[in-house]
Amino acid sequence: MSEATPIVVVAPDSLKGSCGATEAARALAAGMRSVLGGSARILEIPLADGGEGTLDALVAAWGGRVEWVDTTDALGRPRRGRIGFGPAHDAASTAIIGAAGAAPTAIIEAADANGLPAVADRPLRPLDADSFGVGALILGALDAGAGEILLCIGGSATNDGGAGMLRALGVRLLDAHGRDVAPGARGLERLHEVDTSGLDARLARVPVRIACDVDNPLLGPRGAAAVFGPQKGAAPRDV
Repeated sequence: MSEATPIVVVAPDSLKGSCGATEAARALAAGMRSVLGGSARILEIPLADGGEGTLDALVAAWGGRVEWVDTTDALGRPRRGRIGFGPAHDAASTAIIGAAGAAPTAIIEAADANGLPAVADRPLRPLDADSFGVGALILGALDAGAGEILLCIGGSATNDGGAGMLRALGVRLLDAHGRDVAPGARGLERLHEVDTSGLDARLARVPVRIACDVDNPLLGPRGAAAVFGPQKGAAPRDV
């Protein structure tokens, strides 16, 4: 390969409903090699936007590792979910810390627990789908000694505003009579009080960052329910 050999960077996101970014990059690179042969250097760099495939992309880029933990899907069914571990980071500057033994960054892809693909075998239930399993992944990261959590929130089947996730972390969501509200978005209609006294104390010292590519507010015509609710099966009345 000479100094003049061109470099081709293949950097796709995932193709929703088809294949992940890693598989897409591999397929595109194979096609290019079949045409270009050895006349070009082809680099496969899968990308992601905070949705499906973000964990794989970051683990590959950082040379990290993946661990499996027990969690639940958006309908409360048991499943196995992944936590990626990359290098440690300075919480103030986001710079990578090179010191041996430093607490690593845990990468959590919320869709591994509450994602649409995990409930594709059932009709969508936007008012009942619940993010409890995401909280289970966070607990797994805390148990593993994470020094920081990077929470990638795309691709979910839920509209509960993270209520289920908070319940898994020890928060109680109560109605006006002091009773726990129902899981999912349906229960939020009766929400009167958020009791954080039982919140896992480790979260006070472990920073959590959110990875996403949108800036939609919670409510209004550009709000999360109006924009993303229909993707999860919400009819106009549900929104």
